[in-house]
Amino acid sequence: MKKPHPLDDLEMHELLRLLYPEHIRSDDDAYFELSQQACESIVDLGDGFKVPLPELLARVAMLTMPMQSGLTGALSHCLGFGVDAPRAAKSGAQKARERRQRAKEAALLARVAG
Repeated sequence: MKKPHPLDDLEMHELLRLLYPEHIRSDDDAYFELSQQACESIVDLGDGFKVPLPELLARVAMLTMPMQSGLTGALSHCLGFGVDAPRAAKSGAQKARERRQRAKEAALLARVAG
């Protein structure tokens, strides 16, 4: 298997949210921070072979069957990233975090201007 890119923070958040919806309940900052703590975990596979959790889960995700879009024909894996370009598509969590960040910046600008 070609070495996959480790999952980024947002991909890890979405995957952990799918795996443990009772613990990571939303895309709120508190739950995102909780998933960040898991991203720092190292998995000991024995014989001194240790792997960061994002790299291990990226390999698992790459083993899933790619899905083909009916509209564009593009292939993507279960996490939504493209097969040929792993970082091509933004995740739903990333889009939501960007919207919240823009709203916070707009509120701050409004306070400063007003």
